[in-house]
Amino acid sequence: MENKIRTHVHELQNALIIAGLNYGIWWIYKNKETREKLVEPLTLYYPTFIATSLHAHFVAMIIAAYRLFETRRDTVNLPNLLKLIEKEGKVGRGDILRFKAEMDRIRQAWLNISIIRNKLFAHRSNILDTKDVWKEASLTPNKLKSFIEDSKVLLNKITTARDNSGHAFGPSAIEDTVSMFEDLNAIDRE
Repeated sequence: MENKIRTHVHELQNALIIAGLNYGIWWIYKNKETREKLVEPLTLYYPTFIATSLHAHFVAMIIAAYRLFETRRDTVNLPNLLKLIEKEGKVGRGDILRFKAEMDRIRQAWLNISIIRNKLFAHRSNILDTKDVWKEASLTPNKLKSFIEDSKVLLNKITTARDNSGHAFGPSAIEDTVSMFEDLNAIDRE
């Protein structure tokens, strides 16, 4: 059971890192301030790259975020990790109940993510058009960011309660992405 729990924790940490890194890059493309300053000047020269990169980072973020609360019993996800830890018996019942309540709260944003994943990317709804799917999902950048950050906090609480092994989720891709766009824009002006 120890190896299975360790694998779950490692895979969930990786999914959160991937979701967070891709959110940061995607947000540079979408945030009005950075888009106008850094992205739009290069769109004139690299429109296909910019559009494809924007899409790729969004999809990568959605897929990684979806994995965290996926409902299948044969996959790595936070609910299955908590079941394993509960079965193991190292974490007290009170903590398990608090973690379940926190999962239920976070899962609400996951439901919005799952609509986008299930009806636009992993599958394509033949009933709803793209605008209808977005309306149904009511997914905002703030909801995405909060979902990723809240999931990181929850995973750290779970692993800390189990064996005092929280995880630092490390650097963001924002600084590198901003630097890249600034450098490319500087070259263009020379």
